[in-house]
Amino acid sequence: MADQNHTKEYNMTDGPVFLTMILIFLTITVLLILILGIFYKVYTSLNTSRGLAAVSQRWPAETIPSGKRFSRQSIAVGNLWYKNCANLVVANEGLYISLGFPFSIIGSNSTCILWKYLHYAKKGRAFWMNVYEYEIEMDDPIILTVIKPVATAFPERLKPAE
Repeated sequence: MADQNHTKEYNMTDGPVFLTMILIFLTITVLLILILGIFYKVYTSLNTSRGLAAVSQRWPAETIPSGKRFSRQSIAVGNLWYKNCANLVVANEGLYISLGFPFSIIGSNSTCILWKYLHYAKKGRAFWMNVYEYEIEMDDPIILTVIKPVATAFPERLKPAE
């Protein structure tokens, strides 16, 4: 009579292969967490640099005002350029600025700069196009740089001199 005991034979290579797979999975997981942490740290340091963080702290915006909208614009606040991620609204009360992805995942940073605190400074060039610099009146003034279509939508006293 044949032995009815169904025992599985142990293969000596099963243990090391399984442990190697676990080690590779853990290494990849740790590397992904590390990379995401580095990106998060870089984005938060960019977002909290002197500039937009200081402006949004002084003039936080609770709601999006009505006015002429400009989506996915490139602007500079101080020396930091936000390329194709700024959403602007030229409203009666002021210039509304909010940042889209990837800055929107960090938190709210929308602001509405009142027109009386914005002053035309000069025309310049950046990225092969005409840009217009405005000084944001604060204890330590900050330069806001916008492209021509945005600047020409500003109130008359702030429109660039051609």
